[in-house]
Amino acid sequence: MPKFVLSCDVAKGKSTFGLFEFEDGSLKTIKRPRNYEHNLDGLMAMYNDFELKDREDVLVMMESTLVYQTPLVVFFKSHGLENVVVENPLLIARKSFGLTKTKTDNLDCFRIADYAFRQQWEKPVQVSKEQQEARTLSRYIDSLLSQATVVQNKIRLYLVAVFPEIEKIAGKSLFSAGFLNLLKTCPHPQTISRKTIDGIVTAMAGNTKRCASYQELARKIKEVSKTSLSSAKEDSAECLILVDIVSFYQSLSDRIRTMRQKLSELVRNHSLYSVLTSFKGIGDGIASSLTAELWDIEKYSNDKKLFASTGMAPGKEESGASINKDLSIGKKGNAHVRKWLFVAVQSIITQASMGRGDERIYAYYEKKHNNDKKHYYAAVVACCHKLLKQVYHRYMVLLKTNELIVY
Repeated sequence: MPKFVLSCDVAKGKSTFGLFEFEDGSLKTIKRPRNYEHNLDGLMAMYNDFELKDREDVLVMMESTLVYQTPLVVFFKSHGLENVVVENPLLIARKSFGLTKTKTDNLDCFRIADYAFRQQWEKPVQVSKEQQEARTLSRYIDSLLSQATVVQNKIRLYLVAVFPEIEKIAGKSLFSAGFLNLLKTCPHPQTISRKTIDGIVTAMAGNTKRCASYQELARKIKEVSKTSLSSAKEDSAECLILVDIVSFYQSLSDRIRTMRQKLSELVRNHSLYSVLTSFKGIGDGIASSLTAELWDIEKYSNDKKLFASTGMAPGKEESGASINKDLSIGKKGNAHVRKWLFVAVQSIITQASMGRGDERIYAYYEKKHNNDKKHYYAAVVACCHKLLKQVYHRYMVLLKTNELIVY
């Protein structure tokens, strides 16, 4: 247990700091909570007012606020205070609030300090700079992908008014380069009807080489354009907006591609990346994001603890004679790991159905979904557990023997 706790209630641009000591089973205030600005002058004033230079065994504890606490962590570590803990605010809230909820900055300082002294918390594992960069980049890619999904839905929305038939022709290839190029230059069926087959092919190719499949697609698009039920005119606002959204989506796709290349360069030499890509059906994008989130999985003593950290372990409820074993997953772990594990299993299942995915994971999915009659999501979660177990096993073997197991 630390002798002193510097409690920080973090906010945007400023924070409330208080210094406390635990004595005779109660919290003793050394320096009452005060506000200081997030700049060098403000933090140095706090550092000198609280006499931190002359104090030993000081634990700095603050709640996680996404990014607002970052300059504080950097400042404390640069001034010799290495014992800095950024805790999940939910954990502190669950232990602190009583029957009546009163929340002020000063009171929050007391609660954070009380939590630091009374709880049997474990010092978090230090994250390396390489992992921090990879994780930051991976989560930025996540935000870009979410934004891309929103833009895709908007494109579909305006296609209903401008050219509803083209989505059926395109199918899953609607957001491929060829159809995006066509929608950008010739969004309306009347525009397409005035073009030749070769003209449509040229529009789909854009600045790239013509694809062999474009010729047949161009014939279908040309034929449909003559009888298209378009509710928007060729010079309407809907057409103008559709072209603009398609252009934005193309630029967004380029940004995602660039960020993925940079992430791949960061993690490509990591052992975990090699392990993940050894599974058929897991490509560079999924492996890069999972590597950035999981990184050093050898810190877990076994695969069960690793899986529990993802929050995908199902819950269980018992009370007297009542037992419920089919509760949903806990979701108390890393949400980004959950997402990419789920995507990885889905990719394996899709690829395996075409003969290109991991056969062991696919066979397990078939057993759970078809034989045991589990819901699709329950079967995929079970496969996530099996996948992570195999990843852990292959990774530990690779560390010990420098040999990668591939089935």
